[in-house]
Formats: sequence, structure tokens, C-alpha cells
Amino acid sequence: MGEQLQKVRGRGPSLSPETLARRVTFGIRIAAIRTLAGLSQAQLSTTLGVKRALLARWEQGRLPVCSESILDLAAALGVTVPFLMDVIPTTARVLAVVESEVKAA
Repeated sequence: MGEQLQKVRGRGPSLSPETLARRVTFGIRIAAIRTLAGLSQAQLSTTLGVKRALLARWEQGRLPVCSESILDLAAALGVTVPFLMDVIPTTARVLAVVESEVKAA
């Protein structure tokens, strides 16, 4: 992931490490969900009506994804926007929080 962050830093305006990490993490999430859905970049980009290179840049964290495209991505991947954006706590994350609370008590 460090190599991806370095590539992103080399282009365009300087971004904070937090912004870069969010972009790269979201891009990895898009790629993972796409792969689990059994879609290639070419197939998903055709469904979305965008160039494959643009989808690749989103997945690499090189470009932000606009809100309209997030809606289209979620629909094309068959997931909800909150799931795509990772705002729904996963079971593993919930368990980790519960474990840390129990250990702290």
C-alpha cells in the first residue's frame, strides 16, 4: 500500500496522508467487491459507462469518486451505498470493539 500512496503523491495537488489513505482504502474496497461479484474492470466500466482507465484510477486511489458515481457503483455491484462506503460496522469490527470494552472493564 505504501507504493500506491507514493504513486498518488507524485501527481496533482498535495493531499494529506489521511485523505490518501481513505482514497486508497476505498479503491481497494471497490476492487475487492468487484472481484467477489465476478466482474472484470472492463465489465464493470462498461456497465457504468466509464472508461476502464478511470475505474482503474478509482481502484488505485488516484482519483476521487464523485457521489453520482458512488451511487452507480453500488447499484452495479449489487450492494448498498453504506456497505460500499464501509459505514456499516462489520461483524469483525464489532467483535473487536466488544473485546476491547470487556478487557478494559
